[in-house]
Amino acid sequence: MRLRLYEVGGNSTGRVMRFDQFPALLCIDTEGAPCTHQESFHSVCEMNDIGGQIEVRASTEFQEVLVNDVSVTSGALMPGDRLSLGNRCFIVSYERTAKERPPSMRVKILN
Repeated sequence: MRLRLYEVGGNSTGRVMRFDQFPALLCIDTEGAPCTHQESFHSVCEMNDIGGQIEVRASTEFQEVLVNDVSVTSGALMPGDRLSLGNRCFIVSYERTAKERPPSMRVKILN
């Protein structure tokens, strides 16, 4: 499975984050930019290949993970979804090979 996150909007438009091994962590560096490094950064979400589709799971309460502008705790990322971390937004791209319907997205209800 090859997952690509294409950054859109902001100053870094055109940046591509590549993930070819799972589980994969998406982290935030000291300046608030998304990165794939684990040393001395804090993890925001974990992505996993579950039977041919990518599942995202928020791994911290400190950063909000948005999928299509909805705050989520876990669920399937579909090709074309918008994944937002802080002020960065990415378009999700991968070839979905799962035959089953994706599991329901688990959302956060904010008071």
